[in-house]
Amino acid sequence: MRTYILRAAGILILSFLVCPRELPAQEKIEKEVRVVKAYEPTLSGAAKIKVFPEADDTLTLRPDFEYSIYPRPLQYRRGVRPIQAARMESDLLPELYGSYLRLGFGSYTTPVGELSISSRRNRNGVLSLYINHMSSQGKVKLDNEQKVFAGYSDTRIDVNAKRIFRNASWKGHAGFDALTRYFYGHRPDTLAEPEKDDIRQRYLLFDAGTEILSTHGDSSRLNYKLGVDYGYTQDLYSN
Repeated sequence: MRTYILRAAGILILSFLVCPRELPAQEKIEKEVRVVKAYEPTLSGAAKIKVFPEADDTLTLRPDFEYSIYPRPLQYRRGVRPIQAARMESDLLPELYGSYLRLGFGSYTTPVGELSISSRRNRNGVLSLYINHMSSQGKVKLDNEQKVFAGYSDTRIDVNAKRIFRNASWKGHAGFDALTRYFYGHRPDTLAEPEKDDIRQRYLLFDAGTEILSTHGDSSRLNYKLGVDYGYTQDLYSN
């Protein structure tokens, strides 16, 4: 019996140790409240007293002065200073030169020449002649180290004329060009060395024209303009 009581007591103690129970504890609550607000002073309604200061000035100032008027005429000069009259000058016409000549010479024997001859300023008309020439006697080297002639020659001649009548004007012109070229480009392995005359080509060009037109100042009159031009070209191969 005693042994049974000891066993029961041991089992009871062991059950308390293995399965502990949570005992309720008393909860403690701490709360802190702070109120922060700007101070706003207030004033209860009051009636304002509207009183303005008043000054009673008993001093009176009265201006007192004397003046006199002396009549005197205004003195001024009536004379007008004369100025120099403006001088009118006619526009000067630019000077015209009757002729000029320009000559030059460059490398590869290249002479250059230019000549212009013109009549002076004339109310009835004008006549002019212009000649220009430039040529070269140079040579070029081909791939086979052979030098061939590659010169050229350009010559231009112009003649211009103009005649002014009372109610019309006439003008005419004529020009001539002589152009010479040498076709030096060829394959030296297939062709024999050509002669200078064989590769030369010359072009001759001629042009001329004339025109007449009316110069009436009155636009209600019949105005006319007639003209004709001519051109001609020739080469060594009659093309």
